[in-house]
Amino acid sequence: MSKPWLKKHDEKVIEVQGAKVTVKKISFKDSRNAIKAAVKVNPQTKETEADAMLLSLLRVLAMVKDWELTDENGDKLPITMHTFDHLLDEDFASELIAAVQEAFPSGATEEEKKQ
Repeated sequence: MSKPWLKKHDEKVIEVQGAKVTVKKISFKDSRNAIKAAVKVNPQTKETEADAMLLSLLRVLAMVKDWELTDENGDKLPITMHTFDHLLDEDFASELIAAVQEAFPSGATEEEKKQ
């Protein structure tokens, strides 16, 4: 019997510009930690401010389990914010982020809602 309230250990291999990337569904804890890091309260206005790009990147970093991305010497690039910020081409990084997010969109899918 399916228990929709339990976390599914979903994993997929996607391809971005010829590079294989293994992604997993983000955990509630990782999602919470990403929100905590990307959302701040402005001390002067007391309003909440969110860095949407940072939130997306932190979620993607939690979702990427492995990848084939290497440097010019063939050494595997670490899956870190530094790699995204300083080593990856901006267009490739944006495409990678979008592809990872599409692999496991936030919220329940229509199929999951029917169960």
